[in-house]
Amino acid sequence: MPLPPALTRLRLWRAKTPLFATVAALLLALPLAPPAHAGDRLDADDIVSGVFTRDLARALPAGLALQIGSTLDALTNTRGGRARGTANSLLTELRAGFDLERLAALPGLSAEVHLINHALDRINADRVGALTGVTNIEAVHSSTKLYRLWAERTWQDAGLALRVGLFPLEDEFFTIESAASFIHPTNGPQGDYATTLGAAIYNHAGFGARLRTESQDRSRYLMAAILDRPLEDTNFVRTDGFAFPRAPGLHLMLEAGLTPLEATDLREARERYDKTAAGLWAYSRRDEHLSARDARGDPARARSYGWYVLRESTFIARPDGSGLLAGFARLSGSDARASPIATSLNTGFRMSGWVPGRASDTSALMVALHRIGEPWQQALASRGKRPSNAEHVLELNHSVALTPALSVMPLAQWISRPGGQRDAGTSRVIGARVGIIY
Repeated sequence: MPLPPALTRLRLWRAKTPLFATVAALLLALPLAPPAHAGDRLDADDIVSGVFTRDLARALPAGLALQIGSTLDALTNTRGGRARGTANSLLTELRAGFDLERLAALPGLSAEVHLINHALDRINADRVGALTGVTNIEAVHSSTKLYRLWAERTWQDAGLALRVGLFPLEDEFFTIESAASFIHPTNGPQGDYATTLGAAIYNHAGFGARLRTESQDRSRYLMAAILDRPLEDTNFVRTDGFAFPRAPGLHLMLEAGLTPLEATDLREARERYDKTAAGLWAYSRRDEHLSARDARGDPARARSYGWYVLRESTFIARPDGSGLLAGFARLSGSDARASPIATSLNTGFRMSGWVPGRASDTSALMVALHRIGEPWQQALASRGKRPSNAEHVLELNHSVALTPALSVMPLAQWISRPGGQRDAGTSRVIGARVGIIY
């Protein structure tokens, strides 16, 4: 969908975030890093979806990368949930990555600008009603947003990287690359964490900083981020300029991980996975308790924090890269006083190369088990609903690359007791995701 003409005359309003301003000033005051090794850069043919959020400087031989893409989810709820019917969601993206070492002689610096536009319908909000959503491109409102606007400085010899700006944590934290083909949101942010941000969808970004350090062979890493707490469905792009609203407190995320393949010759191999990680997250501001009230009858306040552990691995891989079988599992938990979900487990498999002559086609199966906390069950009961102690999700899909730029993925989902309501019938969603990258 075309961006409004007024975007050509946008003006940047001064951010009222002390954290962002302070960290930005520190970043600019740091000494310049030594140039990255040219041998570590990727070839132009290796630039695919995802390079914008990892090793950006290595992925830009010409110093600049542009990408325009559209994702359409055409989905129908055939039974259960709130109502039967079809709802289509469309996400259009415009991304630009900059290697500022090549473009402006600023060693070790890279940056990204990313605009997204949401349009059409909301299948979860209108048809299903699941706590953890149906598709990761559903938004609360149709709108255009500034999703990423960041700069990063790397010190390659020291294994350090500092990012400052506007970005989502889903870029690097709690990621499971082998689960990337699923449309269900819980394979990005885990269910208990995602529901603390409102709708369990992916487009939550905040202002702040991320520091990452890794071993010399890249087999071990530790990273931390502190951000203004992301706001649900915030529209930063307006006809009269950029609007950066104040966020409700700060958000801290920590993760440590092992990636043994990064230390081998297989680190650039197609679809090879070997990652073990654990993380913690917390918000500085107390949220409203889901059911408890104070002496005045107002919602009590409760802390929001949680943890996660994950593992993904390639079980079988043909030497020529024409087929593989990989699996993943992630277990997470949170204080359920301010979030409906207490614990989440999502696990599944990814298989490619089993269709003759179609080595790039991928099939995937995922199961997610979300245990609902007692406060949410109490809140439902107070409204006359019959609460359930769990919401379960199953997704099956098969992705077909028709051309290098066009892919189609038929899929089916089953969501039991959506919304944590015992009387809500199991929702069955069928449809397809169509992706185009220019």
